[in-house]
Amino acid sequence: MEATLSAYFAPEEDQAAAKIAFSWLLRLRWWAICCQIAVALTVYFLFAVRYSLTLLSIFILFQALSNLYFQHLIRARQIISLRLLGFVMIWDIFHLTLLLHYSGGPMNPFTLLYLVHVALAAVLMPRRWSWSLAILTISVYAVLFVIPDTSAGLARHHASGPVCLDHQGGVSAESMEMHLHGMWVAFSLTALFIVFFIGRIQQSLSIHHQMIQNLQEEKEKSEKLASLATLAAGAAHELSTPLSTIAVAANEMHYVLQESCDNSELQEDVQLIRGQVQQCREILMQLSLDAGHQSGESIEKISLHEFLSVLRHEFEQKTGKNVNLVMQCEDKNISLPVEIFLRTLRGILDNAYKAAPEKEITLRCTIDKDRSMLHVEVHDQGPGMDEATVARATEPFFSTREEGKGMGLGLFLAQSVAERYGGGVTIRSSDKNGTTVTFSVALADISSS
Repeated sequence: MEATLSAYFAPEEDQAAAKIAFSWLLRLRWWAICCQIAVALTVYFLFAVRYSLTLLSIFILFQALSNLYFQHLIRARQIISLRLLGFVMIWDIFHLTLLLHYSGGPMNPFTLLYLVHVALAAVLMPRRWSWSLAILTISVYAVLFVIPDTSAGLARHHASGPVCLDHQGGVSAESMEMHLHGMWVAFSLTALFIVFFIGRIQQSLSIHHQMIQNLQEEKEKSEKLASLATLAAGAAHELSTPLSTIAVAANEMHYVLQESCDNSELQEDVQLIRGQVQQCREILMQLSLDAGHQSGESIEKISLHEFLSVLRHEFEQKTGKNVNLVMQCEDKNISLPVEIFLRTLRGILDNAYKAAPEKEITLRCTIDKDRSMLHVEVHDQGPGMDEATVARATEPFFSTREEGKGMGLGLFLAQSVAERYGGGVTIRSSDKNGTTVTFSVALADISSS
């Protein structure tokens, strides 16, 4: 992620991102407090540099109390806005300026810590905020050169100390050496802070952004499923009357032909009409149920082997094509809406049959090693699919068949049913090895008590 928060979120949507950034800013402030205490005590006792410990302690204590207050806001789930984030960073800049002013002024090597605030502002804040904070930082740093020096105690210390003034009141060589060493320490800390905290903030924001993308994809998928359910319900409603009329007329024709006519061809035609009407009704029911209408679904207990045997038997009766059933797991009892699962897997088997009618179809059942997922694989030896087709195979209304020979809903509905039970559909395909469609569900969602 190379942009700021404003590039990812509209003003009314940036609260979650601001909260992530704010939590990391508070962590940085705790580290800054610890470093301030360590540096202050080291300089005061180890290098015998004298300054007001009381005043410095007040500054650090106020910083710690403000951090506790802001953490309370986060725990209380208060709204964290970019404005509040900007206010805290402005306060931190002034707080650092006061600390520098009373502990060496512009000679204090830890003026490099200003860079941390500039870097954070560039990453976390919109452009107008980041530029404003950068200008503010430059300004307050310049002020350190012009305000009266209140840090003489930093240079006027015990004679035995490593830093001292010369007889003319200038800075001695030892003092400059200490300053340069301090500059190196300050630079090292600043570089580490920038790399660590900005990297972690970017990672958190990246995860947050990915989560938003996933939610958006789920929303789009739900909208498509809802549209499909509405389409199915509308089709069932509109077609129910003409189908009923056709069914009644076909039944009357059947009875009349039985009593007054020995024409077997006409009787066969009437039987065909009745069968096609019944098939239309089943298709509408399947479309409606698989599109998300779960009310009225009956959960049945059945053994895994029995379920797959029924699936294979029904498919073989319908197509006349033998299916090689491979059980690579132990048989166990499961509870599920049998009819919906049968229709879903029949659709996958039907795709395999149409891909290669003359070649073998394998139906394989496996369970994960951790016994969390049940996988039902359907493998054909057809021509396979390219990567672009595999990527779009589960999209609604996407079909590679000729127009009018498929609606492109089979794998989409299979994906919807699998996700409803904690799983999904995966597709592996190649030119030499055909296509394998794996229908997976969570065992916990179908286990029979």
